[in-house]
Amino acid sequence: ERIAAARGLGREELADRLVPTCGLEEGGTRTFSFGSRSFTFVLGAGLEPMVRSAEGKLATELPKPGAKDDAAAAKAAVEDWKLLKKQVAEVAKAQTARLELAMVLGRRWTPDDLESLFLDHPLMKLLARRLIWSAHDASGDRLFVFRIGDDDSFSNGKDEACELGPEVASVGLLHPAEIDETERRALRSLLADYDI
Repeated sequence: ERIAAARGLGREELADRLVPTCGLEEGGTRTFSFGSRSFTFVLGAGLEPMVRSAEGKLATELPKPGAKDDAAAAKAAVEDWKLLKKQVAEVAKAQTARLELAMVLGRRWTPDDLESLFLDHPLMKLLARRLIWSAHDASGDRLFVFRIGDDDSFSNGKDEACELGPEVASVGLLHPAEIDETERRALRSLLADYDI
């Protein structure tokens, strides 16, 4: 609290800025090389750290190194994977709880904060893409709901491209209690279309 106060931030605002990247690259990925083969980090459907092979096959663990692999590179990749897997699981669990609390409390961020704290953060962007957001005007009235695509673009509840224009003063996480059953069904269907 002392550190947050010294920076002119609230406790949650400071926590937003302290989320570790877990060694992920800008796009929310990381490559593990065995020399002849490489595997890419993917955050699975249940927020489970996974790897994808060059052929597109998903797995929860790196395969055992083979005779054609570079032994030293494979050993380093396996060690790096174990550490990343543990870190991502811990951070994703903590951030999921924080985001749920933010949804329940109706916490809001500015569009600039959405950009810097979520879209520019390699792990938080992966979590943000799994959520339904709401855009609000300066009076706090909800203008529309939106989701964030894999390319960081925005689409509304009808899956049409949209933008956070100057009329959007803040964004938050949409609580299911804020909408009726028809809209909830439509949003569930939309998320299912994207395997979320």
